[in-house]
Amino acid sequence: MNAQPDYYTQHYSDVVKLLQEKMRNNVRLNPRLRKHIGSKNRFVSVDEQEILFNFIEYSEAYLQKFVLPDYEKYCLKFMESFDPLLLEFLKEIHFSGYCFSFRFIYQKKTFSKSTTVLVKLEE
Repeated sequence: MNAQPDYYTQHYSDVVKLLQEKMRNNVRLNPRLRKHIGSKNRFVSVDEQEILFNFIEYSEAYLQKFVLPDYEKYCLKFMESFDPLLLEFLKEIHFSGYCFSFRFIYQKKTFSKSTTVLVKLEE
């Protein structure tokens, strides 16, 4: 008897728009961020290569108080805040794990870092 072949295999490129919407909704639903961001659409964009945050969309007051004093530390903490969302996203699309690349920009400042998120098998 022949094993039934998979008629469809999902690739990350097939679901990247879904992740972008989830990231933007997360920002929209966060009242502390929402009031300090100009354009939510320009603030976060996702493509097959990276998740990009454009901090130029932050208010100057927010930048001065939270972001610019320790840019790299802020980026790392901000990146970590998306771990639960990325984990749920991977579960939803039935991926066991993925290495996400983040890039943060503000004027001439950039910070890039990758993080691997793994879905733990339920016992």
